[in-house]
Amino acid sequence: MKGSTFKRCGCRDSVTGRRLGRSCPQLRRPGGGWSRTHGHWHWQIEVPARADGTRRPLRHGPYATQADADAVLDRIRAALAVPDPTDPHTTVKTGDLIETAAKASAPVPAPDQVRRALHLDITPTELPTMQAYLTDWPAGRKNIKTGTLRSYEGHIRLYLIPNLGRPSALPGESAPASWGTAGQAEGRHPRGEAFPAPASRSPADRRWAAGSRRCRRRRRSLPGPSHPGRPAAADGRSVADRATCRTTIVATRLRRVS
Repeated sequence: MKGSTFKRCGCRDSVTGRRLGRSCPQLRRPGGGWSRTHGHWHWQIEVPARADGTRRPLRHGPYATQADADAVLDRIRAALAVPDPTDPHTTVKTGDLIETAAKASAPVPAPDQVRRALHLDITPTELPTMQAYLTDWPAGRKNIKTGTLRSYEGHIRLYLIPNLGRPSALPGESAPASWGTAGQAEGRHPRGEAFPAPASRSPADRRWAAGSRRCRRRRRSLPGPSHPGRPAAADGRSVADRATCRTTIVATRLRRVS
């Protein structure tokens, strides 16, 4: 099941009017190699037979370059390497996944998707999205107090879905690591401040977060409207500390935006 690439064109026979396909004489150069300017690239490969035993050779195209066609073949070979060759059920299931993707001109399932589909015995398109799973998860929890359930739902709505449930990648693929995609941009702190996904935090982001935590701890020791009656710092630096914290946070945010 190595597969191969070839060229086809849309030329027709001058007498019968039928397409010449792969037999067009312009597809080959005098030396036997493929023409660089005529025709388009396709791939072909035979995947495991169907459950009823019928063979299924697959062909697909056109592709702009031979490298593009070879890249799809490489994905098919990687998917076919996942199931146990001695297990007919998993090999047939893998062939079904590849055949469905080829006929729909969809991306060939990655090895991780194939493993998950074989484990769950469903196709990748049947896997729930992260957003759907997180939305339905609280309903399946039993013996949870109303306040706890409300807190779970708030965290799912404000933090988890905006950062994990929005990407349009196929199920089983990792979410984008960079901050700034359309789905992640909807993630907002309850006070309205946008926050980066933990996986995308750079060293500068971590330093900013650590500085913010120090400022918040220092601020909690200062008297203010939110902490009436709390004693001031022993060294009398309440005003300076408050101004330093505010200046540090604002300056850091401005640097990150610019």
